[in-house]
Formats: sequence, C-alpha cells, structure tokens
Amino acid sequence: MQPTFTGPLAAVLTPREASGDLRPASLEANLEFGVEHGVTGFVTAGGTGEYADLSAQQRRQVLERAAAVLRKRAWLIASCGAMRLDEAVELATHATAGGADAILLPPPHFFRYSQQDLEDFYRAAAARIPGPILVYNLAAFTSPIEAEVIVRLIETVPNIVGVKDSSGQLDALEMLTARPELGACRILGNDMVLVEAIERKLIDGVISGPTSVIPEVTVALFDADAAGDAERFQAAAALFGEALERLEKLPYPWALKLIAEARGFFPAQLPFPPGPERSRPVEELRAWFPGWMERVARL
Repeated sequence: MQPTFTGPLAAVLTPREASGDLRPASLEANLEFGVEHGVTGFVTAGGTGEYADLSAQQRRQVLERAAAVLRKRAWLIASCGAMRLDEAVELATHATAGGADAILLPPPHFFRYSQQDLEDFYRAAAARIPGPILVYNLAAFTSPIEAEVIVRLIETVPNIVGVKDSSGQLDALEMLTARPELGACRILGNDMVLVEAIERKLIDGVISGPTSVIPEVTVALFDADAAGDAERFQAAAALFGEALERLEKLPYPWALKLIAEARGFFPAQLPFPPGPERSRPVEELRAWFPGWMERVARL
C-alpha cells in the first residue's frame, strides 16, 4: 500500500558545531519539540538540512538518530540527493533499512539536465531503490522537473508514489489533484504558496523548513482548515506570511538557524560571517522574533 503523508512535515535543519561536526543531542531535542507540537513527519538531510554540505557518513548518522528518536511516532523521510546515482542509491538503501518511510529524491545537483535526462535518472533510481520514492522538484538548486514528467513517473513507476514540489508553481499538484485514481502523495515544498495550496485543496501535506523551528503556525494552518475555522486560518496565514517576509531577507536557511538559536535549540552556525549588508537584517530578525512569537501564542 502506498504511504500518504499528510499535514505539516518538517524539513529539519542539521545542527552542527563551528567545526562542522554534528550536534546529535540538538537534533534529538528539535525532533522531540516537533512531535510535541503536532508535526506529522520529518525529513532529514534535505535542502533545509544542507545536504550538499554534509558527508555521506553524517547523513547516515542523522537518519539513524532521527529513527531512534521518532520510533514511528511520526513519519521519517530521508532526502537522498547526490551528484551521482550510485551515491543516491547507497544513501537510500541505508535509509530504507534504517526505518525511513520513504525516500525524497532530488535530481543530481550542480549541473543542469534535460527533461529526458531527469526521467531516465528517476527510472534508473527507482529500479534500484527499495521502497517508496517521492520526486523532489528542488527547482532553485537543481534542474527543474516539468509537471508532465512528474505525473508520468508517478503513473508508470510503481514505487514513485508522489512529489514534493518546491518550485513555487502549482501545475504539477493541480494535475495530480485532477487524477485521484493515481493515489499520488501531493506534497508542497514551497512555503510561499502554502496558504493558496491548502485553500484550493491541492495538497495532502507540506514539507516545510519553517515547520522545523516554528511548527506552531503551520500546525495551526492545517488544524484550522480541518476544523473549518476560517478566522483562525486567516490569522495563522497572516502570521505565516509575515514570517516568510523576514525569512526572504536572508540567504536560505540562515533565518531558520537564527530562529533556532533564539528558541534555544542550538547555536546558529552560518557558512561565513555576515557582512555589513547582512548584519542589519540579522539584527532586525532577532529584534522582531520575540514579539511575533507572542502573537503566535494567541492563535
């Protein structure tokens, strides 16, 4: 039976020391916080988790820690992006054996590929990866995948069960919504269009970076929608939109790291010190966040 991932899932950050070493205790605490606040699932080592800056061993360690903490209390999805098919398959095989409920697979990163290249990649990967796969349309950082290719892969490859679409476009999700017989997992990956996607009933869930550090708002969006509480939904949507405006002022995922630090999860380790142009929005974010959280608490 194909898995159906619903509600707010968190794309978790990868807590690290200044040296680059993992902070396993911080990861565990962040996962527990999410479970306690209604997060339905977690994705390790995705774009938010900076997979391109992690070794294969670190990614395996993060997956193993997450599986041990969650113990099937929430879904666990392993992002297995790589530049080469063999590496992606190795990561996915380890993750499946280690308790992952599905593999989130982006196209090979850095170089650009044609649509036929991408389709060939996913078909080859699906033939070698045991278990369900979600196509990861990570268009900002890898070759974008056209909606028709996504739908065709889901339609014709048994273990490709759905998509996480981070493109900011809704065409693939619209096409899958119009094809309910496919039973596809319709997962959004771009928070900028989350409110619209919920209102239009185009998604089963979202895999969201902000949900890893401010789950209260995305949980409120899904809860209010399920309850038909339009007033609470609009209040949550307004707060979420305000947060996204702040996040967009800094390189991704700097703002999420700063929020994690503000909440006492772990120190914000940025890839390089912010220069004068970035220092101002960093300080503005730190000053804005406590008051915003006070309003979130009243949702």
